[in-house]
Amino acid sequence: MLQPPPPPQEPVDLPPTLPDDRKGDDETLNILGIIGAILAIGGISLGVLALLASPFILIGAWKAARRRTRRNAARTADRISGGWDELADRAVDYGARIPPGGTRAEEAASVAATLTVPQVTTLAQRADAEVFGPAEPTTEDVDAFWTEVDAIVGGLGKDAGFWKRVKARLNLRSLLGGSAFSVGLQNLKEAAAARVRREPGTIESSPRPTTSTSPESETP
Repeated sequence: MLQPPPPPQEPVDLPPTLPDDRKGDDETLNILGIIGAILAIGGISLGVLALLASPFILIGAWKAARRRTRRNAARTADRISGGWDELADRAVDYGARIPPGGTRAEEAASVAATLTVPQVTTLAQRADAEVFGPAEPTTEDVDAFWTEVDAIVGGLGKDAGFWKRVKARLNLRSLLGGSAFSVGLQNLKEAAAARVRREPGTIESSPRPTTSTSPESETP
């Protein structure tokens, strides 16, 4: 006999569906990771740039501090002397060969011959007149002197190329001055240049002893 069909089953009550928050958390973590990577790369780049710029900053600050000391000296005559020293230092940075211990006239001649700046000769004479004159220079005299110094220094940088200006800013010759390190380094450079210019065959060497045999000395 055929069995009767089973009674209809009631629908099963399913638990309420909850939103999956894990996907949102994963997206937030990805965004934070991207931001962190960008910040890390930016920090490394800034660190590299700061490392590359540190010589400019340190040497520039050193030279600026020396300039302020010269410009703000107690006596106006010392400010005039400081202005000339500032000009001489910048000329040295651009390649002028100024012998140590020379007068302002001798320094001006070296600068004029090396960098073709003839107006420095007149400025040296003016500095001597202001410093050794019977009266103390006035503030106006100091301002006018430094204005001319800045004009000459600006002309040196204007006539030079970009890389030469960068080299002049990083040059330590004016900062070291006549120190023992500077003198020793200059002596090494001159010795190396002399060795390069030395022609072959000029180095004397001790003669090697030679033995010669003559037919008379031979024994049968």
